[in-house]
Amino acid sequence: MSKIRLLNFIGVLVLSVGLCGAQSAQDLLEQGRTYYKQGDYNKAFESFQKAANAGEAMGYLALGLMYESAKGTHQDMHQAFKYYQKAANMGVSEAYLILGSMYYNGTSVSKDYNKALKYYQKAANAGIAEGYTKLGFAYAEGHGVAQDYQKAAQYYQQGTDMGDGEASYYLGQLYYKGQGVSRDYSKAWTCYIIAASLGDTRAYWSLGNMYYEGKGAIKDYIKAKEYFQQAANAGNGMAYRALGWMYARGNGVEKDYKKALEYFQKAANLGVAEAYTSLGLVYANGHGVTKDYKKATTYYQKATDLGDARGYIGLGIMHEKGEGIKKDYKKALEYFQKGADLGVAEGYAGLGNLYEKGEGVKKDYEKALEYYQKAADMGTSYGFLGLGNLYRDGLGVGKDYFKALEYYQKAADMGNDEAYLNLGNMYYKGQGVVKDYKKALEYFKKGADLGNAHALYQVGHMYVVGEGVEKD
Repeated sequence: MSKIRLLNFIGVLVLSVGLCGAQSAQDLLEQGRTYYKQGDYNKAFESFQKAANAGEAMGYLALGLMYESAKGTHQDMHQAFKYYQKAANMGVSEAYLILGSMYYNGTSVSKDYNKALKYYQKAANAGIAEGYTKLGFAYAEGHGVAQDYQKAAQYYQQGTDMGDGEASYYLGQLYYKGQGVSRDYSKAWTCYIIAASLGDTRAYWSLGNMYYEGKGAIKDYIKAKEYFQQAANAGNGMAYRALGWMYARGNGVEKDYKKALEYFQKAANLGVAEAYTSLGLVYANGHGVTKDYKKATTYYQKATDLGDARGYIGLGIMHEKGEGIKKDYKKALEYFQKGADLGVAEGYAGLGNLYEKGEGVKKDYEKALEYYQKAADMGTSYGFLGLGNLYRDGLGVGKDYFKALEYYQKAADMGNDEAYLNLGNMYYKGQGVVKDYKKALEYFKKGADLGNAHALYQVGHMYVVGEGVEKD
């Protein structure tokens, strides 16, 4: 239990004691609370013990908290459980919530979702807002009950109505994803605002993300950074990672790879698996650091060990290109497949690329098309890029420059540098469009700004020969 929750419960002891117990027991509880606030945990423990011995239910709750937090005594979760059980048997609603969490997480007792839910329901019935939140979470995860997002939403709404910030955060998540409710970014935004105002720091990250992506709010990198910073200041690792990407991409701030690296490292130190993938990308591409494929491989592997499937994509690319390790298409195929199986769109794009080129597998344009389409349907620019290549070159499909242009534009709109290069080439050559050097130069410049070396070369070439621009 966190220190904040412990202090809150200790405060509850005296607020509740007037409802039950003799005056002497009330005095002992007040005395224990005073000692606790003064930091004299030994005397606080003694006072709470005397109150409990006098039959005061809240005294048992206090003893449970003291044993759990090792304040005034040694830590003993079995003793804590025993006292929480006594408090619950005497009708202490806060004890229901604690016991529910112990059974839910398997803390000092065998994990038992059914028992956990019974205690959460008792807590909710007794007016504990967090009881509804815990019930909502169980239904959202399908723990002890059939997964039911609609019921989860109902419980989260009840918790929100009673002022629980965590309930508001989780309700916002459901509205954001459209689970159990119609997707509604505006409602998600409102829930996150409420959660943030009630101290749930995860909501700051979610609000930052909404401003960053322009979902539920007008895209605003400045506001996004403010919320990410608030979340980071509260120790949110995902927020540090988000700040890292803002500096890496120059979104709302001046591009600064060293700052990006610093934030990625902070996120990684907080155990964020995705941050290790980000660090792998930094070292693989040499952004703000000397290229170091060995470090990149180590970080990608760490990411996968911690559960970020995108680490597999990094490992796949390194094996495909032979970066820092021997080129091995079979290994690349294996890693891309692992990523795809875990729902990473880029895994499908990687598989499509191998089947298109016949690397590690027999060349198969139909399979390439299938994988690129899956990747595109999942929203990655690399899927659209692959589809554009197939239609441009007529591989497994009829050559269709118009479709190629359409797919390249979709990929470019998502910030894909190679898509800008390909669009530039099509306007330069007049493929599916009227030849237009100015338009070609515009696309080449965009690709170059995103770090594409071939696009940069094309820009230089056009200035040298004076195509679409005065010779320079």
